[in-house]
Formats: sequence, C-alpha cells, structure tokens
Amino acid sequence: MLLVGLLSIAACDSPPIKEMSEAKAAVERARTAGAERYASTEYQAAQAALRRSNESVSQRDYRQALAFALDSRELAQTALHVAGEQKAVARDTTMRAIRTLEQSIAGARQQIEAVQVPARAPKTRADRLHVSDLRRAIVVANVALQKARAAVAEDDYPGANQALAGAAERLRAVVETKTADSGAAAPAATR
Repeated sequence: MLLVGLLSIAACDSPPIKEMSEAKAAVERARTAGAERYASTEYQAAQAALRRSNESVSQRDYRQALAFALDSRELAQTALHVAGEQKAVARDTTMRAIRTLEQSIAGARQQIEAVQVPARAPKTRADRLHVSDLRRAIVVANVALQKARAAVAEDDYPGANQALAGAAERLRAVVETKTADSGAAAPAATR
C-alpha cells in the first residue's frame, strides 16, 4: 500500500505528458470527425479541459493537470461518438430532402409534358404562363439541388439543408396552383 502511495506521488511530480498528448490527439480526432458542428457542446468541453490541463502544468499542479487531461480525452471520445451519430442523422435527413425535391421536379416535368402533347398544347394564355412558371420553378429547384449535392460532397449537411430549404415546397406550390385552377375551372365549364 505504501508503494502505491509513493508511486502516485512520484507520478504527480512531473507533467502528465503522455495523457495530455492522448487528450490532444483525441480532441483532434473529434474535430476531424466534425464534432465542432455535430457535437459542439462535448467538443468545447474537451477543448476547455485540455486548456485547463495546460494551465495546471504551467502552475505545476500536475495532479490537476492529469485529471483535466483524462477528462479531456474522455470528453473528446464522447464528442467523436456523438458527432458520428448526429452526422448520420443529418446525412439521412438531407438525402430524404434531396429525394423529395427530385420527385417534385419529376412531377413538374410530367405536368409540362402532359400539357405539351400536341393535342393538348397550351391553348390559353393562363396555360402558357403556368408552363412558363413551372419551367422557372424547375430551374430554381435544380439550382438548389446542385448546391445541396455540392454541400453533401463536402459532408456539409447543414449547408445542403439550407440550400434545399423550401425548394420542394415552392415547386409544389407552382404545380398545385394549376391543379387548383383546373379544379375551380371544371365546375364552371360544366354549367
């Protein structure tokens, strides 16, 4: 028992270089995995513990430095784990939003194709304007889709979601405008 006490005292007579290096490496791994964005609370706590470990070394409080280094390493590992989980959720959410927008674009294109069949070519000014609105909305949606895909390629899922924000809804609103107009016009035409 006396030997263990002497070893622990001796261990605290020098800076915990190994533990601090491990903590620094763990914090860097967490940063590389996106913890700054996806697990910011845990990541910031790991950084703060590492800073306190360095401060404790400068004050020659090696026991406290060791404790902070161990805390930092543990917090960084937690940040790494949380970041992985949150990044997967963000990726899934983004990919669903991309698929939704792709489906909306396909639906808008089908509506244009249905109207442009020679026998059903847009005859009224309202029909021509609606096709023009659809084409513009498709272009805007495609731009949003391209920006989102570029962000996904960089693992920037919040950026991708920002690019997609409202794009499918705006396109759907243009598609539904004509559907609502057609529904309202049909009863009037049967009178």
